[in-house]
Amino acid sequence: MKILFQNFHGNKTVEKCRAVSGITYDMKKTCFNCGSTVELTRDHIPPDNLFVPPLPNNLITVDCCRPCNSGFSMDDEAFMIFASMTRERSESGEWIWKKALSASLKNSPKLKENIIKSLVEVKNPTTGEIMTGVTIPDKRVNNYLIRITKGLIRNFHPELETGNSRFKVIMLNKNTDVTNALSKFIYDERGNGAFRFWRAFINNPTDLKSVWVYMFFYGIMFMVEEI
Repeated sequence: MKILFQNFHGNKTVEKCRAVSGITYDMKKTCFNCGSTVELTRDHIPPDNLFVPPLPNNLITVDCCRPCNSGFSMDDEAFMIFASMTRERSESGEWIWKKALSASLKNSPKLKENIIKSLVEVKNPTTGEIMTGVTIPDKRVNNYLIRITKGLIRNFHPELETGNSRFKVIMLNKNTDVTNALSKFIYDERGNGAFRFWRAFINNPTDLKSVWVYMFFYGIMFMVEEI
């Protein structure tokens, strides 16, 4: 995989580049997801069900309207299960898999039913071992990751508008090419082995686009590209 993105003008921040190009923005409080200005609450980015209690004190929250916030719960539960089931998970992922998943299944018979329906046999490409895996619809994964991306853009770069943005989601394999490419990105993380993320920007100050890479529980990785 070849990633051709880098930060604007070397080490300049996005804000400075917006100033250079004369672009202004409105800082009013709106829902990061739909733009509504009513019934605003705060939403965790990424959802706080990915983190082992006690929750870290540096979790990211952004303005979110109540209808959007309440509509995310099914996606949040499904992705938590999907991300924590990888065999190469961190200690945080192991805790989520054993504790949080158990509680979710106990409280939601429907969730348990859906998981059973989604079970598939997966062949380990290295050992040939047949294992059991859980599938999740691409649309649900994409919605979840795009929502995280919009939330992180709102938190780190509120001057950037995402209302008309389109995004492309790609699942990544951890390898040397990816590691080398990410060395040019801005790195951050939240939680102990729960959520790591990288960000960079297309080098064009008049058409600001971003690319984000996420790693959950040291296992599963995705790239979300603004197109």
